[in-house]
Amino acid sequence: MTETLEPKPEETTEKTELTAEGELPVQPETEEIPEAAAVEGEAPAQPETSQSPAAEEAPWLGEAGGETPAAPPKPSIFRRVMGFLFNPQTRLGRGMRAAVRIAGVTVGLLALGFLAAVLLLWRPSQQTLEHTQAQLTDTQAQLSQAQEQAASLEAQLTAARANQEQAQSLAARSQTRAQVLKVLYSVTTARMALERRDGQMAHKSLEDAQARLNESLPGLQALRPADAERIAGRLDLARSELPRDPATAATDLEILDRWLLELEAALQ
Repeated sequence: MTETLEPKPEETTEKTELTAEGELPVQPETEEIPEAAAVEGEAPAQPETSQSPAAEEAPWLGEAGGETPAAPPKPSIFRRVMGFLFNPQTRLGRGMRAAVRIAGVTVGLLALGFLAAVLLLWRPSQQTLEHTQAQLTDTQAQLSQAQEQAASLEAQLTAARANQEQAQSLAARSQTRAQVLKVLYSVTTARMALERRDGQMAHKSLEDAQARLNESLPGLQALRPADAERIAGRLDLARSELPRDPATAATDLEILDRWLLELEAALQ
């Protein structure tokens, strides 16, 4: 029998390294050089790293001078408070965000309601008020015009009343003057009767003069009360003297005639 020799497996000894996590196998170091590099005499390529040589050589800020690197600026108290209140990672921040959204929607709805109230309620009321004020201004203007017209009419009425009073006064003077002329006519008739020695006619004329003087006395007393009183007295004296002393009665009638003429001239 022939024995077949089986090649024995090469024994490899692996080195292990003791770490905190246990023993880890260490790759065996080989001194093999790539054939291309050995042939051409080039040095083996260094493994590339993420850092550039300039970055490796540049010292950290503050290392050359022995200073510590500057700390970033702290945020303001307002930003910290707002970040604490509206942090979406916390329950308070989420609740505050929801509350702000609800408040914004509420304020928007209130603003829309206020705008609708202004357009639907306040603006028509304002237009009605402006229309009422315009009517009031127009009414006040008409009232002022009516008051001016009333003042003008009152002035005209006052003037008319003054004219009426003046006309009435003129009418009363004219009427009194006419009555005085009637008395003068009767007195003149009595004088002529005495000149003819007609006592009966003179007596009748004096009676007529007395009656006409009585009719004119209210007007005479209103216009010339002194003249009215002396004329009435002189006429009574002439009537009483006519039966017993016609000559004295004729003198009284002459005086009475002169007074009546003066009164008639004053009443013109």
